[in-house]
Amino acid sequence: MGAVAKKTEKSIAKSYLDIDIKEGYIMYAELILISVFSAGILFPFAYYKLTQRLSEHTLIDGRKIVFVGRLRGVYGVFILGLLSLAFVIGLEYVLKILITGKLAVRLAHMIIAGLTSLVFTTIIRTGLWRWRMENTHFADSDCKESVLLLDVVRSVEISIIKWFITFVTLTIAYPYIYYLMADYYTNRTQIDKEQLLFTGKRREIFKIYFINLLFSIITLGVLLPRQLFLMKEWTVRNIHLNDTEGVKGRRPTWFEVMFDEKVDKLMNIIKDKFDSFRDRINKNK
Repeated sequence: MGAVAKKTEKSIAKSYLDIDIKEGYIMYAELILISVFSAGILFPFAYYKLTQRLSEHTLIDGRKIVFVGRLRGVYGVFILGLLSLAFVIGLEYVLKILITGKLAVRLAHMIIAGLTSLVFTTIIRTGLWRWRMENTHFADSDCKESVLLLDVVRSVEISIIKWFITFVTLTIAYPYIYYLMADYYTNRTQIDKEQLLFTGKRREIFKIYFINLLFSIITLGVLLPRQLFLMKEWTVRNIHLNDTEGVKGRRPTWFEVMFDEKVDKLMNIIKDKFDSFRDRINKNK
């Protein structure tokens, strides 16, 4: 699947959050405080209420949306994520038994830590976006069929590479990863059978992220909710309907084409290595 990122030329369509920064700050501050003081147990509930409140103030190309998701849906996503964590932790115990040597054990710990982060964030990110989008509809639409046209295997492949880029660059590339993921999920989402289109620009999210990250560090995290809200507001502002007047697509950049090709190539190499390893084990038996 090739990259499908797109941009806009002086769009006359307006998508936005009908909410000011102060109220948005309070919403995200509540999410953080509830999660911290409940040791994460109430995070799904806080996230559910935040999604409801943001949806009430979201307009896509001037059209109001309604959110009909249920709390059990978001808890289901997190239970699945926790089960995946339990599997990875169990794998770590197995490796401790099989692997000897301090260096090998440390390396195994690093791999497991990275794998844990990757698996959990991939499942949670994909699951929450699917839950949110499939329960989002236009208030003026009679058709209530929203869907995320997402290849789960492909999503995991993309997440592996993007997680690796974030790790290698010490999170400096995170805004670009955020941009790519917003583009990837949005362009594969249909609300009431109407295709969405992402038109965000990379330089915008870099500016929002690093300026507000600096403020968050200076204020010891006090302004972190503001940063989270502004990133969400930027995402919503750049979501449009594919057939909206003034919104035009573009061809993928050379980097995005190369990125997709590298993902395919790397996954083929990994698959070949795994098949070769499995064949050697079968021969030894």
